[in-house]
Amino acid sequence: MLCEVKGAAMRWYRKSMALVMTGYVLVVFGTAVFVRHHRPEGVELYTVAALPSLVLVAMFAVIGMYLKREKDEFQRDQVVRSALWGIAVTLAMTSFVEFLRSYGWTGNLPPLSEFVVFFFVMAGAKTVYRLKNRPEPEDVLIAER
Repeated sequence: MLCEVKGAAMRWYRKSMALVMTGYVLVVFGTAVFVRHHRPEGVELYTVAALPSLVLVAMFAVIGMYLKREKDEFQRDQVVRSALWGIAVTLAMTSFVEFLRSYGWTGNLPPLSEFVVFFFVMAGAKTVYRLKNRPEPEDVLIAER
């Protein structure tokens, strides 16, 4: 099953990532409300902008801790490959936008585009790897014997 969570490391990863993502949403909305009402400047503005970024660092820390906890090399390999796809597409997107700007484009991407692209590409790659590497029905029957 695609939704079936196997192993203690993956259960830990899902719980930890859910907590960090919840924290991220709360921090993003909280800082947005704070900025809207208080209009911070200078150091205060930089501090408020850094808070959601620190939560993103926590997300990557959770991925790193999962990789350390996971004993199944195949599962770790899939997560690393998926993260690399996410990083590659995000870097390509930001490079493209920066080239557009250097050639005179004055537009902007929506806020948090890089974050959204990274995690959707990573999740998509994980799904593709799972579908590509799932056992055939006859392999499951042999393993059950």
